[in-house]
Amino acid sequence: MQHSFEKHLFITLLVFLGCLVYVVAYRFFQNEKELLTITHELETARQIQSFILPQQTVGIKGIYLAAHYVPMASVAGDFYDFIKVDENRMGILVADVCGHGVPASLIGSMVKIAYHPNYRMRITRPRSFAALIKYCAVNWKVILSLPVIYSLIWIN
Repeated sequence: MQHSFEKHLFITLLVFLGCLVYVVAYRFFQNEKELLTITHELETARQIQSFILPQQTVGIKGIYLAAHYVPMASVAGDFYDFIKVDENRMGILVADVCGHGVPASLIGSMVKIAYHPNYRMRITRPRSFAALIKYCAVNWKVILSLPVIYSLIWIN
């Protein structure tokens, strides 16, 4: 009788350990799948963010500007833009949404798109851009800390 009890206990222990291994393996592979999904989504976000940055040099009357952007993380809230207003004027925007990662990147992208000339009239005065930032903060109902440098180069 003792031998039969030990045999059943041993089989029960093996079944328990098998179930435990199954649960651990299932969770491990589920976490790996989620990590791969997140990695893919971050790569897609990085590509989208790179598309909203200037892809070529911009210039007016002998002044040409170019930049190279290297974010600290996959995505970030830093952005810049150059806008040729006319043959004599060019706007330069450099901004950094406070924070890191995806939230800062989303806010930065929204502000960048709101600023872009295809969506707004060309900004010729820095006060206009300050009004745009205020508009974004109020209407998007976000806490926005956005250090910005906006300059207008004007050559006669």
